Amino acid sequence: MKFSRSILAALLLILSSCSLNQITLPPINPESNLAGTVPVPFATMKKMEGIYSSSDGNKGLGSQFVCKLSRYKISFFSNQNGILIILKYGLNKADNSIQFAGFWRVSENSTQGLINFSISNSNGASDLIQSGIVTNLKLQGIFKNGDGPQDITLQYARPFTQ
Repeated sequence: MKFSRSILAALLLILSSCSLNQITLPPINPESNLAGTVPVPFATMKKMEGIYSSSDGNKGLGSQFVCKLSRYKISFFSNQNGILIILKYGLNKADNSIQFAGFWRVSENSTQGLINFSISNSNGASDLIQSGIVTNLKLQGIFKNGDGPQDITLQYARPFTQ
């Protein structure tokens, strides 16, 4: 009897002291800028990997970013507050631009919002698609936070170091 009370008391103590990790789902991006786009080959998008800088200065998401590509999405990791950006992408054949849609998030808490980018033909999209050249890539976009929509521009700075 004493043994079962001890086990019950231990279980209650364990269950009451545990806090489940509260995971907040990312916001749903309507991805309207991806409508009608076609997939871009993984090998082409992989060339985008490297270091980017914000030419707008620091507007809340950071001033330096590391770009990495996974199988179907591209991610940017900021130098500020563990902020990350995860994006889907596609090629708009009508104007030869590369379109991006997704969300940004502070990894340490639940602060997050929507973000969209575009690389126009004149900002390096055609060079990337046709020749794999990334030196003049410029992503222009809008992100939403508590202050409303804000412009953001990321410029390719350099490849990863060896």
